[in-house]
Amino acid sequence: MTVGDDKMEPMRYKALLLDIDGTVVGKDYAISERVKEAIGKAKEKVLVSLCSQRQYVAFAHYVEELDLTALQIASGGTQIVDPKTDKEIWAKRMDKQIAKELYQGLAERGETVFINDDKFVYQDGRVDEYDGYPVPIKPVKELADWWSILVIGVDGISEASWRWVESLEGVQGVRVFSDKSQGLKHGYASISARGVSKQRGIIEYCRLNKIKPEEVIAVGDDLNDYPMLMAAGLKVAMGNGVEELKAIADFVCPPVGEDGVATVVEKFIL
Repeated sequence: MTVGDDKMEPMRYKALLLDIDGTVVGKDYAISERVKEAIGKAKEKVLVSLCSQRQYVAFAHYVEELDLTALQIASGGTQIVDPKTDKEIWAKRMDKQIAKELYQGLAERGETVFINDDKFVYQDGRVDEYDGYPVPIKPVKELADWWSILVIGVDGISEASWRWVESLEGVQGVRVFSDKSQGLKHGYASISARGVSKQRGIIEYCRLNKIKPEEVIAVGDDLNDYPMLMAAGLKVAMGNGVEELKAIADFVCPPVGEDGVATVVEKFIL
């Protein structure tokens, strides 16, 4: 489906789920006025939620800026949060032993490992590079509860480490995401509990809101959004998105720099 294709069957959608980086915001991390206005109008007709690889604390400021009140999907589909109370409504955490084994194995292989719970990032060795990051970063030795882990991430994962992590999927009860669009040497691997992805997040979101997945519009730009689009009734890829996502999309909207999200709202919701 090409940008601006009008051959879409009308349907009454009940929710709009938006990835953040590369979708709602571009490289400047700012929401354009047109997108902000469009989302404001969309809220009057459907549920509007962000569905991000980020922890909720890392995008709560966008939720506040957009005045969103619907449930939000965080940490790659591992957690759902109610912004009205900032309380967790649903989550799927990693097994304690698996989390420890993954961290130790990746650290031994010389990888830059990030351990995420719902409040902090635990990391050793490169903390100074992330000065100003919206989530507090602590050394791994301060992690007291390994049962609290939502995601273990690897920045710039090597091909050898990636193959090792992939070999653990299923056997070790983890699900792996790697941004292959940027290349494994410079991409990001995000490891969470088995069976958890943005797709699982949408399924739980729909259950909690008593709506059907086919009543959801999902918009994204990268490979970690692939499961999210597969779960949705209307699959929308950003014009700046990867080709793998465009291949499964019902509609390809303009890129983030041209307010693609606003186009989606105007075309399918208003």
